[in-house]
Amino acid sequence: MNQNEFRLYQTLDSYGISFEILQAVPFEIIDLVRYNRHGYLLHTAKGPMALWLFRGTESALIHQCRLYSVCRERRMEGFLYPLPLHDNRVYGKLDERTWFYVTHWPELLPVSYRKDTDLQGMVRRIAEFRRMTMEQRDVLLALDGCGSEHGNLLDVMKNAVGNLQTFAMLAGHRLRPTRFDAIFLKEYPLILEKAREGYELLGRSGYSKALAESGGSLIINDLSRGNVRVNSEGVVYILHFKNCRYDMGIIDLAILLIKSGRSNQWSKQWFHQMLEWYQAYFSISPEEYEIIKALLHFPWNIYRLAKRYYFNRTEWSVFRYLDKLERQLADAKCWLAFVNEL
Repeated sequence: MNQNEFRLYQTLDSYGISFEILQAVPFEIIDLVRYNRHGYLLHTAKGPMALWLFRGTESALIHQCRLYSVCRERRMEGFLYPLPLHDNRVYGKLDERTWFYVTHWPELLPVSYRKDTDLQGMVRRIAEFRRMTMEQRDVLLALDGCGSEHGNLLDVMKNAVGNLQTFAMLAGHRLRPTRFDAIFLKEYPLILEKAREGYELLGRSGYSKALAESGGSLIINDLSRGNVRVNSEGVVYILHFKNCRYDMGIIDLAILLIKSGRSNQWSKQWFHQMLEWYQAYFSISPEEYEIIKALLHFPWNIYRLAKRYYFNRTEWSVFRYLDKLERQLADAKCWLAFVNEL
């Protein structure tokens, strides 16, 4: 074993990756470096590759791979397709709950929610995915398991309203309240008001009836910066389908609007431009517009931050939480002006 091989084994061991992976892939791995919590970039004899870890059941990964297969058959760009391993399977096993697959790596960069070309690319990706799910509906329904979660956003929002009330109770009864608690309690009446308003608007939008009648369609769902990248030519990529689920097709657009609103100061110009780009692929019905409106009324960003804080989901310091809360409350002024005119 030479020095480079020894260094590679040390790296694999530091990441807790079995050495057996070196025999599973059909190319020589020279080095690897962690890319994010799901994947690693590989320096190989055949060029740059990526190793992706999947934690969950084998059946869920099989269904995800089948979804990739449907997209590949349609020659859809913007996805990282699994490559065959030595045994011609497209995934392998690391332990009882961890699986892996490898893909090409086209040198992807973070997307910007402010940059028009990136936003237009993201709109294109979700619209083309929606078109594919409509045209391949019977095939996708046969993939029982991939995105098999059929949640109703009304239930999600109702639960979130209840959680907000719990957060206020926790903040009010803490033995040693923090500044985060004090600010949250001060803003709590308005936060709860907007959450209830969003929930009520979605209830009146016809969302539940439409979802029940159609059964929903597969949506990407995860449009976070951690799952969306762009190459040097401006092609937007979705890194994985792990969080796909069934819902109304318009929900992906609503999620993207929620994600990108803050970066664009919730301007009318940004909003109408996003709708215009989307309507190049699909017309937006009055009912779908009401769904978008309802979801935009809900204080998702503040709610998710409070959920992390009060449920101890992320090991951040109080000062980091406080900084994020203050920035989100500053943004809330633009957001409130925007949603109140929808």
